[in-house]
Amino acid sequence: MPRGCKKEVKDPKAVLVCNDTERASTLTEILESGEITVKVATSVEQGLESTDEDTDVILLDLNMGSEPDLLCRRFTLAENTRKIPLVALDTPPLS
Repeated sequence: MPRGCKKEVKDPKAVLVCNDTERASTLTEILESGEITVKVATSVEQGLESTDEDTDVILLDLNMGSEPDLLCRRFTLAENTRKIPLVALDTPPLS
């Protein structure tokens, strides 16, 4: 179990919010190789709608907007996502 984890999560589920299809595909492949179920959302609105009580983590690509702090705030303020860990990804271009 990774350091800092309090409990092992069985069948972990993630929502990946990323509007770059190539980046989303690469990240999904990596996550699924670690046996993590991934839902891909191509917009913040879709990410908010895709997140449910079974979601263990939200992965947010900060390259989706010009103001990354506002992207994060949308998830930390929404009722259905505020208690779910949010990991902000600042990934470089793949090409």
